[in-house]
Amino acid sequence: MSKKMPPEFYTLLEEIQAIDFVIVELNLYLDTHPNDYDAIQQFNENTEIGGIIFVVL
Repeated sequence: MSKKMPPEFYTLLEEIQAIDFVIVELNLYLDTHPNDYDAIQQFNENTEIGGIIFVVL
């Protein structure tokens, strides 16, 4: 028997998945473009946001 999760769970899960996707893609991009400072800034901002979400959970 599976437990039904509240709607907030799925909202947070989607946010986590979206941020995870962005971080992974930026990481791959930065492997080939290590001097793209805009991408580095985006990566740092998203990893910070991801860290905040995980702390809340």
